[in-house]
Amino acid sequence: MSTRKYISLIFMITLLLAMQIRFLGMPVFTQETPSQPLINETATPIPQNLPWYTVVVFGDNRPSYTFKTEFPPVFYMIVDEMEALNPYAIIGTGDHVGEGDPDQYQELYRVLSPLHNVWLAPGNHDLHVRGSLDDWRTYVGPDVYCLREPIPGWSFVFTNTEIGSLDQFINQTREALEQCNGSNRLVLVLHKPLEPFVNHNLNENGGGWIPETKNLIEEYNVTLVLQGHWHGYAALKDGTTEYMIVGGGGAPLANYPTMVFANDSVKGKYNYLIMVLSPDGNYTYIPVNPKRGEINVSINGTQVIVNNTKQDIHDNPIDMPVIVQTTYQNTTILVAAFYPANTTTHLTLKGTPENPLIETDAPITQAYILVDNRVYIQGINLTVNIETSTSTSKSNQTNQSNNTETNQIQPQPNTPSPNATQPTTPINQTNTSGSREASGQSPGAKIIAGSIFIAILILLGAFMARKTKT
Repeated sequence: MSTRKYISLIFMITLLLAMQIRFLGMPVFTQETPSQPLINETATPIPQNLPWYTVVVFGDNRPSYTFKTEFPPVFYMIVDEMEALNPYAIIGTGDHVGEGDPDQYQELYRVLSPLHNVWLAPGNHDLHVRGSLDDWRTYVGPDVYCLREPIPGWSFVFTNTEIGSLDQFINQTREALEQCNGSNRLVLVLHKPLEPFVNHNLNENGGGWIPETKNLIEEYNVTLVLQGHWHGYAALKDGTTEYMIVGGGGAPLANYPTMVFANDSVKGKYNYLIMVLSPDGNYTYIPVNPKRGEINVSINGTQVIVNNTKQDIHDNPIDMPVIVQTTYQNTTILVAAFYPANTTTHLTLKGTPENPLIETDAPITQAYILVDNRVYIQGINLTVNIETSTSTSKSNQTNQSNNTETNQIQPQPNTPSPNATQPTTPINQTNTSGSREASGQSPGAKIIAGSIFIAILILLGAFMARKTKT
């Protein structure tokens, strides 16, 4: 083959690869970086005098084809539900992008930046491309850090299981735990799980990683350990510590091992977790199946309408905690309550901001209202009149809210407090199908466009080779 033929062939292959990479979602050009990482962009002061707080936990939302920029459709569904629930914070257990490429981080930033207090731990997929934390720190934040009591009585430590050596991992995790030490309750968030055993645990890093880390957990009396990596859901209480795996955010679901020895576990279902934390150290949680049922929140004047048909990961109907911030009589009011399962609830604000009253057509529970740093609690100083016989609408009946002209509630900043949610100084860091559906071309369109480019380039290459021959 002549030199000109070689040049023609190389030219064709180069163009082919470049176009296919771009159209299949593999980044070629780095996008503009954000002015601040997600942890700062989403930082919102959390009120310090409430009876309970909600935190949503998710993990392993990366795409199955790891070079894609877009996430699986179920992850966009989860984010839509998080927006409806409007929790005080969002926690991620790792593997939030496929390969750690800037274009993927930009999409993650776009999707999560409208939410409040997004706190993430890195996973192995978050660092694949560069083997470095530079992009993570640019788009997300530090990889090892302490958040000291952003929620009263609860501190959160995030650590990086992808750090080089066991000694480095233990030293950095210990330093973060020490910064948060002294809180009533400690929560540790990391990617690769310690317990329960799912044949995809932290011992992948080496034999000493699990026992050394568990020694730290016992030393600092950690209450909760939130983990990912295994694409399922599991919870195990071991002594005074509860270990939870929340890894069903969109990546291909795990079908192994045959048995998981845990207090609760589910394989083959996408999931996220709602945690309800009380300042006295008590907590409850709800593992949610994002693909079963809906949670829709809207507002119509002084009325909040919540349609809840959600189910948990075992397909049971569940009451859902929803936080709504709205304006009533020119005053900003935060309204929180558990809304009953399989019900469309109409909650009407009455009274005055100084003496609020709730009227509702369904049995809401644990309601509270926050007005100008004053808290009114159901059963204590907040009257809730429940008229269940008037217009309670079950999910199999006509959804009354769909027949009303309403405006979708958007998350708004919570009532300010002196307690910031910014992380402490990073620990010894080393330089190592919803409305949020991805923007731009769909995967199908990209494949079609890529195929067209292939055909054009093959024809171009054949033409050049023929011209060379003649």
